[in-house]
Amino acid sequence: MPHPRLGLVIPKKLARTAVLRNAIKRQAREAFRLNRPGLPAFDLVLRLVQPVTLGEKSDWRVEIGELFGRFVTAGHKKPVADGREGNSA
Repeated sequence: MPHPRLGLVIPKKLARTAVLRNAIKRQAREAFRLNRPGLPAFDLVLRLVQPVTLGEKSDWRVEIGELFGRFVTAGHKKPVADGREGNSA
């Protein structure tokens, strides 16, 4: 795999309307596109774990960009959800 790839998991339970889910996906794809050159060749999965509302839209791309930034600074290590870094175990 020569380049990073993105997968998105946006459950209806946490983002009730299709408009909201699609808006989250658009913001995530744009943040991924902007950060792609610095990302390692991993399959990245972005999974929504907390409910969101449309009012928070301006902060989404910044937060998602920060998540991708962790991969850039971590080098070969994969960040773990709780903030620790680990190998591919």
